[in-house]
Amino acid sequence: MGLLDGILGSVLSGMQGGSQGGFPGLPSGQQQPSAGSLGGLGSLAAAAPVLMAVFSMLQRSGGLNAVLQQLQQQGHGDQVQSWLQPGATNMPLDPGALQQMLGSGPLTEIAQKLGMSPQQAASSMAQALPHVVDQLTPAGAVPANHDDMVAQVLAELNAKRHGG
Repeated sequence: MGLLDGILGSVLSGMQGGSQGGFPGLPSGQQQPSAGSLGGLGSLAAAAPVLMAVFSMLQRSGGLNAVLQQLQQQGHGDQVQSWLQPGATNMPLDPGALQQMLGSGPLTEIAQKLGMSPQQAASSMAQALPHVVDQLTPAGAVPANHDDMVAQVLAELNAKRHGG
């Protein structure tokens, strides 16, 4: 489960270091998971639904390359490059970019699954996506097996969610 642990660690530490201190829209008891307790249910409970939404979006939107290309075409090339560049600080993504990319129907569906408003869902996913991309591209480029990596993380998240 190394890939999932790395992604969780990156996302959770990024959320703690971010200005909003957690995933918007989650109950206050879950907003500030501890990066030091990655194995703890609290951190996974806070991050897993948003991570599942991000990885599902990657799968449904044509994969990591397609999502990154869409964001670059929308004018977010600097952000994308910061996520790909090893050792660089991940630039934040405006939630509006995800709202534009996904469209209102799919975003509303994601929001309902997360139990939050579409704006909160876009904000949470926009906070997590840079860390996910950073973890999936350690060498600075999208690996050939990125679809397999996305499927693997989704399977691990589903297993954790269902007590596996």
